[in-house]
Amino acid sequence: MIISNVMSNSAAYNDHARDALMAPMDQSALGEIMAPSARHHVHHGTRCPAHEWPEPVVRSFSHLNKDISVALQGPSQQGASGRLLEAGRTPSLRDITIRVPEMGASCDPMDLTSLRHLASLSSAREYRHCPEGSHPATYDDHETYFEGLNSS
Repeated sequence: MIISNVMSNSAAYNDHARDALMAPMDQSALGEIMAPSARHHVHHGTRCPAHEWPEPVVRSFSHLNKDISVALQGPSQQGASGRLLEAGRTPSLRDITIRVPEMGASCDPMDLTSLRHLASLSSAREYRHCPEGSHPATYDDHETYFEGLNSS
């Protein structure tokens, strides 16, 4: 099992998105982002415009089931608003007994403090950081990402 670039609680992610990601933004620009959230990917997703995305990212997005994704996440990556809005697994993470790397990245929209804390909840978990990575750190900091997996 790998826990990669994801928080264990949708409400905590929404709080982080509101307080840390959206608050310092130009609010006029945020209004534009909230409608179509493509700019979000330029800063936290792929960190480049869609026409520069690497082929594996393009391929993975081409297989995205938007009906399911939007139903679960909601229409924007700026916060959860779909069926996962009330989802949370934090208490049950203590029950994991197998060795699990918790992966995070510097430019990821996830709260790195929260990711590090989650990794500390069990002796079987450890946080691995990708300093050059964003949400798809498997692509933009792949050497660090896979080195972290292989050493876990």
